[in-house]
Amino acid sequence: MKKTLTCLLILLVTSSIALTFAPNTSGSTADVAILDNYTFYEDSLGYLVVIGEVQNVGSSVIANVSLTGSITTDTTTASGGCIVWGYYLLPGQKAPFYMEFYQQNSGASWAGLTKSDISLSVYTAPETSQYKYQEVVVVSSAASPTATGEYWVTAELKNTGTQTAKGIAVVATFYNSEGLPVGSGYINPVSTLAAGATTTVKVPCWDLNQTIVDSSHKIASYRLLIQVESPIQTDGNIPVVSSNPTPVPGQTSTSTSSGSQATGTDQTALYAAIVAAIAVVTVVAVLLIKRRKTGGAGNGEFKPAERSKKTRRERKNA
Repeated sequence: MKKTLTCLLILLVTSSIALTFAPNTSGSTADVAILDNYTFYEDSLGYLVVIGEVQNVGSSVIANVSLTGSITTDTTTASGGCIVWGYYLLPGQKAPFYMEFYQQNSGASWAGLTKSDISLSVYTAPETSQYKYQEVVVVSSAASPTATGEYWVTAELKNTGTQTAKGIAVVATFYNSEGLPVGSGYINPVSTLAAGATTTVKVPCWDLNQTIVDSSHKIASYRLLIQVESPIQTDGNIPVVSSNPTPVPGQTSTSTSSGSQATGTDQTALYAAIVAAIAVVTVVAVLLIKRRKTGGAGNGEFKPAERSKKTRRERKNA
C-alpha cells in the first residue's frame, strides 16, 4: 500500500480546507513535546518509518501539530515531515505520529542506524480556544491478531452525549512489551453517530506482520484515541487530561467508563490548519517526486483493507 502518497494527498486536502475553515490560532511550538520513546523500523519497501508520540505540555488546546525530521549518518542523509494524528489536543494529551524517510543516496543503507542519528522537531503547533466534542467513548475493545500476521483491534463506540457526532475516527497506537510505540493505524471516519447510539469499528496496525517481525516489534498492548470532526465546542470549558489512558494488553477485552479521556483523542479529519503546514507538505511532495515512479494514490480517505497483510502500500495497490 502506498502510504506516503496517500498521506500526502490527505495533508494537501486537509491543509487546503484548513485555510478556509480552521479556527484563529496562535501559539508556540514549545507547548508540544516529542516524547523520547519513539522507535523506528525499515519496511518491506526500504522506507525508514519512525513511530512516536507527542504531548501537549502547555495550558491551551493545540489545534494541530506538524513535525519535521532528518537523518544523518556517514553513509546517508534523509529528511521527512508529517502531521501528528491528533488535532484539538487538550492540555496533557498525547497523540501518535508516523514519519517516513527514504534513502536519498544511491546504494545507501539503514544498517547501523541509531536514535542518535535521527533528529525530530515540532514545526507548527498553533493554539486555539476551541475543543472537540468529548462524549464519544470506547465502551469495550479487544485485540484480534490473525494467523497471517495482521493485528486488528475491534472496538465498540458509544455517543454518551446529547448531540449527534460527525466524522468519528479512531487511531490506534501499538506498544511492545517495554511500552514503546512500535506501530499505528486508523480507520475510515464513521459519518455520524446519534446521541445514545453505538457502533463497532475495526482498527488495523500498519506494516508490522506479527509472524515475521523481531521481538522488539511484537505488539503487547494498544491505546485507542477518538477524533470527532464535529461538533466543535466553543464554551471555554476546556477539559484537562491529568493522565492519558493506560495501554490495553493485547488480546484482552476491556470496558471503559464514559468520558472521552478514557480513550484519548486523535485525528483522521486532520485539520492541518495553517499555511506553514502546507510548507511541510510541499517539502515532502518534492521528495516524493524524486523517489516515486508509480502513481494512483488514493482519494484521501482512510481505507485499511481486511485482506492478507503484506504492507499497507501493497494492500492499497492490490
